[in-house]
Amino acid sequence: MEFYGISMIRLDATGTEVNEVKLHKVLHRPVGTDEIEANPGERVQVGEVVRLLANGDFVWILVDDGPGSFMHTDAVRIKEQAGPASGIESHDTNGQRTNALFRLPRF
Repeated sequence: MEFYGISMIRLDATGTEVNEVKLHKVLHRPVGTDEIEANPGERVQVGEVVRLLANGDFVWILVDDGPGSFMHTDAVRIKEQAGPASGIESHDTNGQRTNALFRLPRF
């Protein structure tokens, strides 16, 4: 299992779905903290995040906490929806959907 984080998003033309994210691979997470050290990240299509989640990897929402350092907030999961296209959504520790993903900065 690998760990990743999303620090920025890009919405689709309707402004209702995330279609691109800035994805960071987590390099280090000190035990007992919410702090994460991550790589600089790269822009990827949301389908790549769906693939990571489907393969059992873990993805968090990341909030900038200094150069190369982030605080993680909510987790990310595959959005349940009809049809073959899957999106992503954020959720809290109780599994309740949150708007943390949409509060991230845009690019």
